[in-house]
Amino acid sequence: MSESTPTPLDWTADDNSERYATAVIDGMAYGLLIQTAQNASSAAEPVWYHPALPAARTVWQWRIASGPADRASHGCGPFPSALAARHAAECAITALATGRCGL
Repeated sequence: MSESTPTPLDWTADDNSERYATAVIDGMAYGLLIQTAQNASSAAEPVWYHPALPAARTVWQWRIASGPADRASHGCGPFPSALAARHAAECAITALATGRCGL
């Protein structure tokens, strides 16, 4: 596996639009989850009423957890789309597999 190419994972979606995958690194299973996240208001938005402001948009986050009990986990977001969150999660699991980061 290359340090610069994300590891492609086999993702499964559920009825809530969450996506799941599993990666095994050195015998340890890591569960990955892509899910919607609350979108915090941007600091650039004005604090006074403005009728042209767009409705809140859906943003995504990823989470990686290891082991079955007392799991260590790490997450990151928000991302503008599920695809962007998935790509970031695959980059993170690649970095974990190559020893460039840890949980």
